[in-house]
Amino acid sequence: TAAATYPATVSGGTFFISGGNVSFYNGSTTTSTSLATSTTAQVLTSDGTFAIVGANNGIYQVSTALAVTKLYNKPSAHTAITVQTIAYVKDRIIAGVMHDSVDMHVYELGRNPTSPPVNMNSGEVRYDFANTSLTFNSISELPGSIIVGYTQGAVSRIQSYTMNATSAVAAINDPVVIAELPRGESL
Repeated sequence: TAAATYPATVSGGTFFISGGNVSFYNGSTTTSTSLATSTTAQVLTSDGTFAIVGANNGIYQVSTALAVTKLYNKPSAHTAITVQTIAYVKDRIIAGVMHDSVDMHVYELGRNPTSPPVNMNSGEVRYDFANTSLTFNSISELPGSIIVGYTQGAVSRIQSYTMNATSAVAAINDPVVIAELPRGESL
């Protein structure tokens, strides 16, 4: 419906966000859950089994039975975050995040952190931008890289983060802009 945003299909149904909560439609029934008190679901993706949800205070995992597990807390130095886009690509979580309406970051996070929830930290930042004039639009993957699309004013670009050649599960390399849309065209 028009109220459903960020749908992600998994085995057995589809997750979506409605009214700041995470919902699951199994083909006949829709059920819904909040992530936690004072927590708003902002965007979601899926690893094929669980919803991975970006929220104002971190990253969550939600099962088809709507069991909620917090994977990551927002960075401790910030009051709130806005997760603008999130994806599960190349066996990792990539998130485009705004901190306290001050600056922008791309995080590379492990899918299964040890003893969750853990704080998102500066060692997981792969790109930063010093103000909020930039908006992260989307994240996807190519055979050898992860791509992140963003818009800044009248300019939209696509960054490519190549995989570390020494290890497929090591941190991704620094980004390179691989495409820029004509001015005025946005992602």
